[in-house]
Amino acid sequence: MKELNILFKDNNIKNYIISYANPIILLKYCSFVVRYGYSLLDSRVMDSGKYLIRYLYNEIAEDVKEELKYNKNLFEKYNFIDVTDEKYLQKVIHKTLNNNKYKKPPIDNQNYEDLAIEGIFKIINNTKK
Repeated sequence: MKELNILFKDNNIKNYIISYANPIILLKYCSFVVRYGYSLLDSRVMDSGKYLIRYLYNEIAEDVKEELKYNKNLFEKYNFIDVTDEKYLQKVIHKTLNNNKYKKPPIDNQNYEDLAIEGIFKIINNTKK
């Protein structure tokens, strides 16, 4: 977090907030997400139509090199990019800030969570007798 704050200040980026708040709450208000490594929330970011930039340091990148090759073909479609170089990370953040081109996700997941919860309640209510 400290390094990201320094990066933003060094590059005269003013419209940002670094927070320890719950990511699901932050996701509602952000334009894009920069994260360190992988998270279970990555799919949630992409399903929300937000752009996801994942920075992977060398050791992680080496462990997932096959996945990185595969992901290169998907980032345009699913609004994410995996970055393994700090200088390239800076370029990607600047490009994302300057372009402000956020695409809708490939499927409409706007009410997906509500429908899933409703389905779970139906299963529970039907099995209780």
